[in-house]
Amino acid sequence: MWPGTSGASLDERSVSGPAVARPRKSSGPIGLEYLVRKALAQRGKGGVFEALDLAAYPARLVVIKQGRRHGDTDWNGEDGFARVKREGRTLRQLRVAGIPVPEPFRQFKHWGDQFLVLEKIPAEHCHPIESLLRY
Repeated sequence: MWPGTSGASLDERSVSGPAVARPRKSSGPIGLEYLVRKALAQRGKGGVFEALDLAAYPARLVVIKQGRRHGDTDWNGEDGFARVKREGRTLRQLRVAGIPVPEPFRQFKHWGDQFLVLEKIPAEHCHPIESLLRY
């Protein structure tokens, strides 16, 4: 139920005057737990978004990676869905090994796509690859 309603959904009440936008029901975490602020990248394999994690207290900025099923399938038959799923698994393994990588907070399926919610790291904490390759 939406705040200010008497239990009836907006679809059930008659509305006079100009057309009224009806709230869209969300069947998953996007829109309920995560508020997408902007798209950082958008490709056939999926997108990368900056979002606000509303489930965390206090709310925090995160990066959400989307892997589309059947999007940009590579020569090996792996699509964006499989790549994002693998990336989440790899990041968790690297963190267990003590390698400083963004923390994967959550991984889930939504709208038929795979999503990976990552810690947003400020640019000043990102190091050039040369600093990681010490001999």
